[in-house]
Amino acid sequence: MSYDTRHSHSHHHHHRHHRHRSDKVRKLFSFLLGAAGVLFAVFVVFAVFSPATLHLVTDRLNLFASEPQNRHLALDYDGIDVSHHQGDIDWDKVAVDPRVRFVYIKATEGYTYLDSLYLINIDEARRAGVKVGSYHYLTSSSPVTLQFRSFAHFAAKEKQDLIPMVDVEQEGVSGWTHQQLRDSLSRFAALVKAHYGKAPLIYSYAKFYNSHLAPHFNEYQLFLARYSPESPVVRGAGRHNIWQHTDQGTVDGISTAVDLDVFAEGTTLKDLILK
Repeated sequence: MSYDTRHSHSHHHHHRHHRHRSDKVRKLFSFLLGAAGVLFAVFVVFAVFSPATLHLVTDRLNLFASEPQNRHLALDYDGIDVSHHQGDIDWDKVAVDPRVRFVYIKATEGYTYLDSLYLINIDEARRAGVKVGSYHYLTSSSPVTLQFRSFAHFAAKEKQDLIPMVDVEQEGVSGWTHQQLRDSLSRFAALVKAHYGKAPLIYSYAKFYNSHLAPHFNEYQLFLARYSPESPVVRGAGRHNIWQHTDQGTVDGISTAVDLDVFAEGTTLKDLILK
């Protein structure tokens, strides 16, 4: 294509002007695109990855990196355990949740302590139709025979759907030697079996259980806490029956965080039924 030389100067000037304008448009577009990218990144960091969401995403990633059978645990539970720390509970709302198949309620601690909401909780939970069991927090502050007497008095046999549970934690039993702890727990468990007709469920943190109680109590049903994507491993020949995998669960009807508990493979609600 040829041009009239008489307009060459103006043409080239126009052409250069057009190129400069195009460069400016491209630069402006690139700037706006870059700015949009920065804003999006900021949005992602501060909106999507808020602390709560980041924690949730991290949990999900950890779960998918774990064993396949554990991947459902972030939202899964078969039961919960509560005490006065959960405050006033709307048991009718809790009972509607099909995942709450059982509830363990704190009854007593040591010899002289009755959980302030135990009597209300067990009556209201049973009225709402929830399968309930009671637990005792074992301490080294008094003889276990007296502790059991207190537990049996308040945890009336006729109000128990599930076998009793004894809660053994380092803070509570730190005054005993390993042998005293084992002897005391054995005695308490024998008293439970004699009174209620079945041996108790033993609750503890997995690490504490393995270092202080295993394998001596492996024949009992074990309720172990381990806040991890990986299920508890029991030292010696034995396994856990219930896994408390978080203490930060959310259940409708309970205004605070609550422990979420899931059955191990091979354990069902029938294994906990008292009668």
